[in-house]
Amino acid sequence: MKRFTLVSCSVLVGAQYGAEWEAWKSRHGRKYASLDEETFRHKVFAQNMINAQEAQAANPFATFGSDEFSDWAEDEERTNLFGAIPEDVDASIPQAKLNMTVQIPSSKDWTGAATTPVKRQKCGSCWANSAIEQIESDFMLQKGAKFILSPQEAVDCNGDKSFRNGCQGGWPDGAYKSGMQLGGFELEADYPDQGKDKKTKQPIDNTCLYKQNKAVVTLEGFQNVGKGSETEMKQHVGSTGPLSVCLLAAWKGYKGGILSGCPSNKGTDHCVQIVGYGTDGGKAYWKVRNSWGPTWGEQGHIRLAFGSNQCNINSHPTSTTAGKILKNGGTVVV
Repeated sequence: MKRFTLVSCSVLVGAQYGAEWEAWKSRHGRKYASLDEETFRHKVFAQNMINAQEAQAANPFATFGSDEFSDWAEDEERTNLFGAIPEDVDASIPQAKLNMTVQIPSSKDWTGAATTPVKRQKCGSCWANSAIEQIESDFMLQKGAKFILSPQEAVDCNGDKSFRNGCQGGWPDGAYKSGMQLGGFELEADYPDQGKDKKTKQPIDNTCLYKQNKAVVTLEGFQNVGKGSETEMKQHVGSTGPLSVCLLAAWKGYKGGILSGCPSNKGTDHCVQIVGYGTDGGKAYWKVRNSWGPTWGEQGHIRLAFGSNQCNINSHPTSTTAGKILKNGGTVVV
């Protein structure tokens, strides 16, 4: 979003975070088209560094500072890095039955064993990425098959008529239901991420470029898992696999460590995937896979303190039941 305001260079460029700003621009290869733009971006950068200092004070077990998004204004972050819009509660969605007597390990990390590479969302499609990541993980664990599936299919298509708004936001449940209604999910290589939705003046179904003969998997169903209970969620992660979750991502400037001072545990604006848990220095944490690229945070991940519902992490945990593996033409292989 282009939005530049000329402000006093003596206040911004000459003094506040000047050396750090120049080093950051060099590190990230930033060049701006005009002095007005650079002045505006420096102001945004300075404010983000102030925000990072405040976050650092509230999170003694984590590190905050600059990252590749540090010259983005808040509205740009909302447009490109978030996108969770909760649906109304659907009473028909089953609740997973967890066996709480099964012994789980003291730490677990499914990274690599049941996850594909960290994704980089290109618009407000976190919900689609979270859902597709979960389907990928559950196929790896339930069927022993690895696919890199298409979040763009979920962004473009909603033949099931569930609520969402493409790049302007949505909810994992809608992505699950849409793929089930369509009859499958395509590979990202066949339905690539465009960073935008293909909206036209035609009915929304006509914006969907899904091809049944390109589908590689189907989905049998999805379920809520331990909603409202981190203990139950941990039981699932420790015994069964990752979980898609939606939360309030107050993570500006996160570099590493365990975030323990999320300013709120109410509301949701972002959907991600829990891929593990553990303890560091006596402090229990969740390992969460983000969709802001592999250079963000801890190789694309963040650790959140366990047991205090940090950032509302227990508000909407879901897993899926893998369906069939297909070959060209949509015929069943498994």
